[in-house]
Amino acid sequence: MLAPWPTADVRGRFRLLRELVERWYCEPMPDAGGRADEVAAVEARLGRALPTGIREWVAFALDAKARPGFPGVIRDPFTPDSVECHARGTAVALIMQAERDMIWAVPADRLGEPDPPVNVHFLDYSRGPAETGPYRAGFEPHGDPVGTTTEFAFGYGVAYLGHGPTHLIDGGAEGHLPDARSRCPVQLRVGPSEVLEADGVLATHGSMWDQTMGERCLSVWTRGPVPDPAVARWVEELRGR
Repeated sequence: MLAPWPTADVRGRFRLLRELVERWYCEPMPDAGGRADEVAAVEARLGRALPTGIREWVAFALDAKARPGFPGVIRDPFTPDSVECHARGTAVALIMQAERDMIWAVPADRLGEPDPPVNVHFLDYSRGPAETGPYRAGFEPHGDPVGTTTEFAFGYGVAYLGHGPTHLIDGGAEGHLPDARSRCPVQLRVGPSEVLEADGVLATHGSMWDQTMGERCLSVWTRGPVPDPAVARWVEELRGR
């Protein structure tokens, strides 16, 4: 199950994400630190070195997209060209939502940090669609950062686990969060998100998606047998709610 969140090791955080995705999707993932040529090509195109967090994001996204069994970990279209200057050079975009009305981006003045913050930018419909490129017009930053780059990547990977394991609940947390905390012995704080795990059960509260949309939801997934009888009964209660 999940190890503690590395407090100062950006690459170690991506290793933890890769391990979680590997276990919950049953697809092997390479180690962190790969895709050096693709990352170098992104840096050459942007004309600057990228921090470790963005380098590892590019490697993770490409590795996930390369797996045939991954329709969900990277839900939205991603190529190395997804990482590009945005908002008149004031940010570096990481990915655009498939609906093309939202992007996540790192402020350019924070690129000197190894794990810089990520903001969400929403399409400003009053300005019309982007006409000179996917990120170059029509988007405005919204709200506070959703977390650091590693926290964003972890929350993004977990947010779309509904495409893999069985998804039981995605809604208000008030009635189910205490039960989730009491039944899941592994409890991990990843920035604004809470990740809970028991054998066969994974739950998140306040995920990256919640931060983006200003909500606080509880999502619960299962995979395979749930050996703990108390946890198994709770899962059945969720199935029949």
